[in-house]
Amino acid sequence: MEEDTRILQYFVSQGFEFFCSQSLSKNFGIYDEGVGMLVVVAVNNQQLLCVLSQLEGLAQALWLNPPNTGARVITSILCNPALLGEWKQSLKEVVENIMLTKEKVKEKLQLLGTPGSWGHITEQSGTHGYLGLNCKGLGGWCPPFLTFGLYLSIKLH
Repeated sequence: MEEDTRILQYFVSQGFEFFCSQSLSKNFGIYDEGVGMLVVVAVNNQQLLCVLSQLEGLAQALWLNPPNTGARVITSILCNPALLGEWKQSLKEVVENIMLTKEKVKEKLQLLGTPGSWGHITEQSGTHGYLGLNCKGLGGWCPPFLTFGLYLSIKLH
């Protein structure tokens, strides 16, 4: 988690104003709630209050009464030190399992003599395994279908 916040802290230290959104549904296992957060960094409180006013109006226009069960679950976890510690440990175990699975996929591809370099599988963090394709010859433009992530659901025999 600390590594994930490093880039945000860097932008703040450089005086940037920005929005950063993140879905929390997958991390907390509450997929049907659509819970997330929006971090807003502004240079002063006056601008922050203006942004908040606009966001509140937008949220009211989109959802008259948005679901809040997921937000309550997440708040109860993040505000309870024991639950927070348990969640962090569970998250760490999930990440370690994903990285182990990626390592096994890479090793299996190499054992099979599959052409190509497979280092990108283990170099990419997160739950996705990117294809490792590049867009040479396309003048720097890359079609979206070459950059999307694939979930690792490969059986290793």
